Amino acid sequence: MGIVFRALDQETQRPVAIKILDGRSALDVERARREAQALARLADPAIVGHVSDGVTDSGQIYLAMEWVLGITAGERIAQDGFSLREAVALARRVAGALASAHGAGVLHRDIKPSNVLLPNNDPAQAMLIDFGIARITDTISSLTRTGHAIGTPGYMAPEQARGERAITPAADVFGLGCLLYECASGHPAFSGTAAVAVIVKILMAEPVAISEHCPEISSELRTLLERMLCKDPARRIPDGGAAALALAAIRDIADGPRRSALHLAIATRNVTADAPADWLHCLVMAAQGQPDDPHEPPSDAELAALRGLATAHDAELDLLATGGIAAHLEGQPVTATRRAAELAFEIRRILPRWSIALVAAIDPIPTLAETTSSLLAGGAMADLFGKSPPGSIVVHPDTAKLLADEYEVQVGRGEARLLGRRT
Repeated sequence: MGIVFRALDQETQRPVAIKILDGRSALDVERARREAQALARLADPAIVGHVSDGVTDSGQIYLAMEWVLGITAGERIAQDGFSLREAVALARRVAGALASAHGAGVLHRDIKPSNVLLPNNDPAQAMLIDFGIARITDTISSLTRTGHAIGTPGYMAPEQARGERAITPAADVFGLGCLLYECASGHPAFSGTAAVAVIVKILMAEPVAISEHCPEISSELRTLLERMLCKDPARRIPDGGAAALALAAIRDIADGPRRSALHLAIATRNVTADAPADWLHCLVMAAQGQPDDPHEPPSDAELAALRGLATAHDAELDLLATGGIAAHLEGQPVTATRRAAELAFEIRRILPRWSIALVAAIDPIPTLAETTSSLLAGGAMADLFGKSPPGSIVVHPDTAKLLADEYEVQVGRGEARLLGRRT
């Protein structure tokens, strides 16, 4: 949204950070105004301070904030990492910042490691920055259209990933849970090579159990993290104040080693795991256009028909903020894959001009998520999102092998297309 400069406040002779807006559209101007308005409302030591805002002589919008010397939590995760105790200290500090913001009617909506600064590299002094997509709950209008996501895919709550308009402070708590998970483990709770892959994970997959990355975590803290990452906002910790109280009540915190993305990459470079072969997860996706270019979602009538299909095939279906849909089902390998194929054909009947993809993976669900992410980055999904003829059903080659006995499959380079049931 803008470029940040280090500058000198000529009145106080103190360094400040000046954010100068790049865009000139009416939406850019309104977002910049609301960021300044949000920061001006807040006075908390864990939130970067508002100094001034206005328009330069050349017509550029600017926002001046206090200068904070330190690295971001994202940089710390990539380099030295955090111990569990340090990760909890950071989460407590950010939860306190969210308590102040939510109390003032401000939703941040983009809680992530790169938006947390560490003065003097101290997690206990963490500061929340970048209210560029913040929302003030008592404003009359919203800048977010229903069906369009706003936020960073790996850290947005499921309700954000669906593009829902009625976002509550619980969405920030989900982001805080993602932040705590990543700081404690050195690994993102949800990751992928394409935005739509990450959105699907957030909606349908659970992150790898934190205890696998961080075995010293207590059951009390693990349960709290699960509540923060609950997909249903009604069952999630409701706001920053409640999260701060819950984190403050945790006493049994082991120190443990620091974990960073670099350390994990070295430790897991030669590690492989054999997944059980008796349970399968299938994902059916449908979209039009490019994966990160929102299109019109299905109509209400089409969506009602799609949900009816999902129920009939014992599948879970979600509308994505990208305008597409995703359905997940599971079961024994052969029967689950056949159900997924039939569901794909039924979806095409309702959305004949859409492109559809099917992928299957052995239990557990995180394997499904990683397979989906890989597929989205490969040739099959490139075809799905724009290159294949509308109405085609693209199948991952490994998945096609499970269908070859009963379905006609056209195999190409790095992809396969499902043509129909064998007569």
